Parts: sequence; C-alpha cells; structure tokens
Amino acid sequence: MRIAVVKPDYGIIGGFEIVVNNLIDGLQSRGYNVDLVTIDATNSSHELFGLKLPPVVYSINKYFIDYISNLNRFHNLDLLQYDVVISTQPPSFSINHPKHISFFYHHQKIYYDLHDLMLQQSSGFFKKMTQVFTAKIVRMIDSKYLNKKIDFLAGSRHIKERLKKFNNLETNISVCYAGIDDSFLDFSGESSFKYPICIGRHEYPKRTELFIHAMKHIPAIQGYIIGKGGLTNNLQRIDSYLTYLHRIKKEEIEDSHLWKKMIFNIDLIDLNSIYSELDKKEVKTNITFRGEISTARLKEEYSKALCVVCPAYEEDFGLTAVEGMAFGKPIIACEDGGGYIELVDDEKTGFIVKPDAEEIAGVIEYLNENKDIAKKIGERGKRMSKKFTWENTLDIFEEHIKSITK
Repeated sequence: MRIAVVKPDYGIIGGFEIVVNNLIDGLQSRGYNVDLVTIDATNSSHELFGLKLPPVVYSINKYFIDYISNLNRFHNLDLLQYDVVISTQPPSFSINHPKHISFFYHHQKIYYDLHDLMLQQSSGFFKKMTQVFTAKIVRMIDSKYLNKKIDFLAGSRHIKERLKKFNNLETNISVCYAGIDDSFLDFSGESSFKYPICIGRHEYPKRTELFIHAMKHIPAIQGYIIGKGGLTNNLQRIDSYLTYLHRIKKEEIEDSHLWKKMIFNIDLIDLNSIYSELDKKEVKTNITFRGEISTARLKEEYSKALCVVCPAYEEDFGLTAVEGMAFGKPIIACEDGGGYIELVDDEKTGFIVKPDAEEIAGVIEYLNENKDIAKKIGERGKRMSKKFTWENTLDIFEEHIKSITK
C-alpha cells in the first residue's frame, strides 16, 4: 500500500518535524510504502490565484497571502497514485483525495486561538480591521476543506475541542497522541535534581519570557533555557532587562505586559545603559541560554533537571512535558497551556499554575527545597509516560488506514 504523508516545509526542524519523521519510519517498519510530500512554505511568490501583488500589499498581508496560496497549492497536488494520504500541518488538509486521514496539529493560530492576542499587538485602525477581515476569510475557507469527509486524528483532546469550537466538527475526530523516542522512555542512567529547565522553540507564544521572569524571583537558583528561534535575541535582552529591574531597580513588571507587549518592543528600551549598569555593579543573570543542542545533550539536560517548566500558551500537545516525565521530572505548566493540561496531573506528576512568574518561582523553590518530593512526583510521571509509545500511536493509525481502505 502506498501512503503519502503531506506537510508544508518551513525550513526548520522542531518537535513536529520529529513527530512526522517518526510516523513515516514507523509506518515503513510495518510494511507500508510511505513518501513524504512537501511544498516549500517559505517560497513567497507575491501572487494570489495568479494575480501579482504590489510589494506594499504583500508586506501588509504576508501571512494571509502565503497561507491562502499554500492552501491552494496543496489542493492542486495530484496524489491519486497513492492509496491513502495523511495530511499534517495546516493547510495540507486541503488536499483532494478520497482516502484522507488528517493528523491534525498546529491550527493557523493567528486566525484562531491567537487572533484576539494579535489584535492587542496591532496599532492603527486599518491594521486591526485588516486582521479581523482576513481571519474571517481564513475561517470561511478552512471550513470548506475541514469537513466530515476527512478522518481526523487530533493530536490531543485540546485540538479535538478546538475543531469543534471553530469548525463545528466532532463526529469524525479521534484523539491520537504522538509517541516519544523509545530511548527517552527507556532511560536508566544517572539522574539528579539540580536546576530548572525550559525547552522549546523561541517563538510567540511559547512564553519563555515567563520562565525568565520567574527565575528573577529566585536569584540564587540558576535556570537553563534550551532551544532557539526567531525571538532568541529578544529573550536575551528581556533577560538583561529583568535582571536590571529586579536586582538594581527593585521594581516589578506585569507578566501579561511582558509576554503580550514587551517581547516585541524590547528594542525601545535603552539596553546599552542597562548593560553598562549591570557590568558596573557586577550583577550577573541567573539564566543560561544553552541554544540548540544534540539529542544526547538533551538527554543529559533532562537527567540533571530539577523540573521542566512548560509556560507555553495554548499548546497543541506538549512533547517536552512527556519527555520530561519519561526522565522522572516534575512538570510545571500553566492553566491556559492547552494540551499540557491533559498531560499533567496537578500535584501528582507536576503542577498546573497561573501564568504568573511568582507562582512559577514558588513551585521551583519548593521543589528545590524538597527534592525527595520532586523525586516522588517524577516517579509518578515516569510511569505515566510509558503510554506515549510509538507502538500505540501506530496501532491507531493502522486501525484508521484499514478502516478507510476496506
């Protein structure tokens, strides 16, 4: 049986790219002939339905135009040589094939969950009205393709609920959690509880800045940030600014302002004078940016972690939470964290807190002072993580493949 796994290529390797690669490898190991079919989602043609757009029009509506253009490109793909097509990230769900499974993740959130937040970032009546208008168009067009003809495998219960809320779909959706690497689940090396870590791509709204802010409330503890992305430089500047604010100015800042506004406007602050003041007073940050690291190094970081802090807003699934539990580490997630909420059993495998730096800091400090409790919580999480195997994931896929091809 020939299967096409269809995905937009954004030129990055992140958690979801790893999931897709593992899915392909797993299906191939079970005897299926699987091809990865991609379109270059970074190729901005400045065209929409064959109409060449002026640069100023394109720049104002870049995300919208690229999204609609890519949706159209997926729809026009000829995939009838395949017996089954599995779509993944939007807008690959627009493919035209009678045997279509959608492994659904990563809704185009700026038009859905993040729409109201993005409006708060905008300045000017025209720009806000444009965002409102384009969101309505995207939802209308998406609904044309997101229909009951597709067999949906939602990556979490949260995604299933999102499809119901925004697209009025519920009867043709099953939940299928991605598995994690067997070597993570089988880890039996040395484990310690040294420092909190925060892992993920540096983009909005992963809210890494909330972890940074939390660490400023506990300056005696060192925190480690693993990953990189488009906001890495801004996060490093935020770190310096918050160090200055807490250690020298003795002032506080609202968390909501920090992650909704300041992360995009940190360059408006005179950072050179802040750097000078920090150097003069020999004040050091308690945050270390590890950057992008190898899998072997990542395992080492998990094994040494006191806890894994997952501050993201409206996450689809939460791979880092499952990985952290596999290493026997408590997880700290926020109550508006989306998929994280269904992974973390509050006060049993971790803690679900408000998106509040002081509250996150309080939990980190508690675990640091009670490492025996951290270990017990981690042991419960380790047991829970065992259900997130690729064998379980592939069993669900095979069941659905057989169902739509019988």
